[in-house]
Amino acid sequence: QIQALSTDIAALEFDIGALEGEITKDGAAQTKMQQNRDDENGEFILDKKDLEDTITALDEAITEMESSLLSKSQAVKKVAVKKALELIRIYRPEDTTKVTQFLQKAEQEPDAPTYESKTGGVTEILKDLKVKFEQKLKETNEAEVNAVSAHSLADAAKVDEIEAGTAAKETKTEVKGRKGQDLATAQPELQESTDARDTAATVLKTTKDTCTTRASEWKRSEEHTSELQSLA
Repeated sequence: QIQALSTDIAALEFDIGALEGEITKDGAAQTKMQQNRDDENGEFILDKKDLEDTITALDEAITEMESSLLSKSQAVKKVAVKKALELIRIYRPEDTTKVTQFLQKAEQEPDAPTYESKTGGVTEILKDLKVKFEQKLKETNEAEVNAVSAHSLADAAKVDEIEAGTAAKETKTEVKGRKGQDLATAQPELQESTDARDTAATVLKTTKDTCTTRASEWKRSEEHTSELQSLA
């Protein structure tokens, strides 16, 4: 029984150690997952702000371009044109040359109908850019929602693994404790049994030795009596 208990306890200790390793590994993986999610969210926040700022700038440029059609001030027109051209240089560089030419002609012919005809294409480019950035913002928001959902599912799965490992470890630890108690009880009982056996063996040996001694003395006594009878 003691050998079986010792073997069981050793096996349980091995299993508990393995479970602790798995729990630690799962915990580290969960922490890494959260760090990655935080990094991704940080990038999302920056990207979202950049897109929103760009959409706002395009919207303002469109408004200014449209308002400039109603203005007789060349300064107002130039401010609107300059802003529009800067945005197109950044976000539609392939159209920069064409737009610049349109705007130069518009400045050379500042009458309202001519200006409107020359700048209308520029305004349309700005509107097209705005639509594209709004679509990009929508896709970015949707990607973040999907990423949050995916992380939540993965995190929940990792939590389940950690909880399952912890429960298994606690169960095995409890079983190990009971077997340890059984072993602690069995060892003194074995010692008592061993001591009793050794004591019995000692008594038996002493008895045998005493009997042998008495038999030997009795035999010598008989022999001496026989010798005396012979002499008489």
